[in-house]
This record gives sequence, C-alpha cells and structure tokens, in this order.
Amino acid sequence: MSMTLTSSVPVQPTLRLAFALSMGAAVSLGITRIAYALQETS
Repeated sequence: MSMTLTSSVPVQPTLRLAFALSMGAAVSLGITRIAYALQETS
C-alpha cells in the first residue's frame, strides 16, 4: 500500500527522510535484538 502511495504521490524530502530514519532505527533495533537472542542461546 505504501509503495503505490509513494510512487503515485510525490513525497516531501523531510517526510521521506523521517521515514528512512525510522525504518533504519527499526531495522537496527531488530538486528540488535536478534543478535542478543543468538548470544543468549549460544
């Protein structure tokens, strides 16, 4: 849904930057939690 929305409607640079930052934070948090879980098990 979001892909078609961003492709059809031009997004402001600030909104796109905020979205990229939030996605990057979510990904890094997920990777950190996965790495922590793997450390706990081993």
